[in-house]
Amino acid sequence: MTGGSPTASQGADTVSFDDEFMQYCYKVEPCMLAHPHGWKMCPFVHPGEPVKRRHPSTHRGDMCPALKKGLPCEAGDDACPYAHSSFELWLHPKRFKTKMCRSGAACSRGICFFAHSEEEVKQRR
Repeated sequence: MTGGSPTASQGADTVSFDDEFMQYCYKVEPCMLAHPHGWKMCPFVHPGEPVKRRHPSTHRGDMCPALKKGLPCEAGDDACPYAHSSFELWLHPKRFKTKMCRSGAACSRGICFFAHSEEEVKQRR
């Protein structure tokens, strides 16, 4: 597994993880828990989960041109060199935290792909 530990900070409604974990492991690495639990709050991917994503090394940080036009991708999810979901797009190292969150420090999203201070904004690669 590439990336950091999923143990940064936890609040009442949100859990935050380090940037490396978010970019390379979040909803990429399979969940190893044997007991039933809520997949929406688990940072790991579960069978049949709709927000599963590919490792960012397998695709570019740009949206699939066919999907942008509302068309099906002829290459398919596994073979296409472009992102196929907002999670693949915005958690890609090329895009993650390259723009400011509209809510800034007041953001209450459980998972946010954007920077919350000028210090967090990364240069787009």
